[in-house]
Amino acid sequence: AAGPVLRRALGSDWRGTVVAVVANGRTVRVKLTDWCACGNGRIIDLDRRAFAQLALPSRGVLPVEVEW
Repeated sequence: AAGPVLRRALGSDWRGTVVAVVANGRTVRVKLTDWCACGNGRIIDLDRRAFAQLALPSRGVLPVEVEW
């Protein structure tokens, strides 16, 4: 789910955009289909399966870079 900052950066046609999310030397590509409020500097909310490709889900929050 795309947060407000990411949605603004991508423009009004952000739904369906595929982005690369990078963390811990790993990359996962996800399609943006929903939005989130994502406060406190967070820009994206990943589902459990996508997050697990970057880190253990029990970590909860992870600093990432989003590339499009």
